[in-house]
Amino acid sequence: KNMENPLRANFDSRGLVVGYVQSGKTANFTALASKAADAGYKFIVVIAGSMNNLRNQTQNRLYESFIGKKGDFLIGVGKYENDTSRIPISLTNEYKDFNKQDADKIKHTFNFDNIKSPILIVIKKESNVLENVVNWLKTQYPNGISNHAMLMIDDESDYCFCQTY
Repeated sequence: KNMENPLRANFDSRGLVVGYVQSGKTANFTALASKAADAGYKFIVVIAGSMNNLRNQTQNRLYESFIGKKGDFLIGVGKYENDTSRIPISLTNEYKDFNKQDADKIKHTFNFDNIKSPILIVIKKESNVLENVVNWLKTQYPNGISNHAMLMIDDESDYCFCQTY
């Protein structure tokens, strides 16, 4: 209930969910992502650990619970969305983390300023992946990304990586 309105000019809102293993944290942030999409957030980033198996597991859960697909089949919420322009677009999949070249291929099919569908990416917590996402976003928003609402969820906030510049 504390999520900011994505149409507000400036805001900085943060939250924290703490729980034990298998206590429902992923279900909690999947519901938050769904609420954000319904409210008008257009870009949802989930940072899902530093290993492929953790990222892939989270990607699969979000694909099923948030997008409503399992493989090529519509399931859950995917069965009931009549307006296909609102179905979330995932720039990552079970097998591939964020890749700027793949994202560049799809960026020509939509415009972030007037797209109806939210964009989802599920990435590993690696500095080069995060840097690629930031650089790609800068190409999407040449006038700056600070005026666009984005939901970022760090599923592994207890894991920190450090890089010296």
